[in-house]
Amino acid sequence: WSMSFSLNLAEAYFKMQQIEKAEAEYKKILAIAPKHVESHIGLGEVYTIMGDQGDGDLYGQAIRYFSQGITIAYNGDGSKRLTNKEHAAVLYSRAYARVKLYEVDKAGKDENQLQLAKEDFTECFHKDANNHKAKRAEEKLKQRLTRSSSQWLAEKAGAWLIVILSASIFTFSQASFFFGKTSVTLEPGYYALLTFGSLIFMVAGIYLPQILKLKIAGIELEKSSVDQIKTQGSLGITKN
Repeated sequence: WSMSFSLNLAEAYFKMQQIEKAEAEYKKILAIAPKHVESHIGLGEVYTIMGDQGDGDLYGQAIRYFSQGITIAYNGDGSKRLTNKEHAAVLYSRAYARVKLYEVDKAGKDENQLQLAKEDFTECFHKDANNHKAKRAEEKLKQRLTRSSSQWLAEKAGAWLIVILSASIFTFSQASFFFGKTSVTLEPGYYALLTFGSLIFMVAGIYLPQILKLKIAGIELEKSSVDQIKTQGSLGITKN
């Protein structure tokens, strides 16, 4: 009876947006029953809201509790099993938390979070075909990940192409000037130009990915202003 009362109280606090009180009640239940599925999922929702309110680090906590709730429910030793629709709702919430965790990460964007979110949205729609919001979110992430992959490939391929072409020109100039092993004999001026030019381009090619990430002061200020304007739905994905 005590656990049922605490669960009802936690859900009531959650609906009234008294999030910290809801958190305390859910934790009280888990202290008694660590495999209480509803409390794991409830804490996931609590930490998602706290993340939306500004504490972005808590999205990671939300993901962890959603994952634990799903695992416990399907191990068969938890407080309940999830129906397909309930499971779909948790998957959507976890995917949303993954997207938000990606968005608030200022140190370095982890594209793996978006990939995992896309997989959650896919499974969500598979379990609940009426959840068209999950299907739209999956399509948005698929497009976003495709663009990221293309950009990464272009940067890497472009860098290696510059290095290979520069190395070829460097080799040609050395072979021609010192060993006379080509049909063209280079004069000292052309030799120096090709040698130093190819070396410069080789170095540029090697460091091209880092060069592309350099931030000029004016550009950095402009980027910061844009970041401040962006809202929590910058990838166009909202909470279910």
